[in-house]
Amino acid sequence: MLSAAEWEPRIKRAVVQAFDRPLAQAVGALLAGAVADGQVPASRVHTLNWILRSLALDRLRAANPRCPVDLDELVDHLVAGLRRERRSA
Repeated sequence: MLSAAEWEPRIKRAVVQAFDRPLAQAVGALLAGAVADGQVPASRVHTLNWILRSLALDRLRAANPRCPVDLDELVDHLVAGLRRERRSA
């Protein structure tokens, strides 16, 4: 269904309404908590949200995930990089 959404505008709108928007809101809520705790700078939330949503959508598109990424490790890695960036600034 997700692949078909790339080619058919009506399906794409339905997929965004049914899946992508709630996913963006859920990931955004998690990242908002990380911003409130001082773990993630607010300026990076949009990029992190995009990366995590893209990975989730990619996994749903593929019968077998092309890249077996541990999402917890990915988030830890991204947040650790942000911490290093903040210390060096």
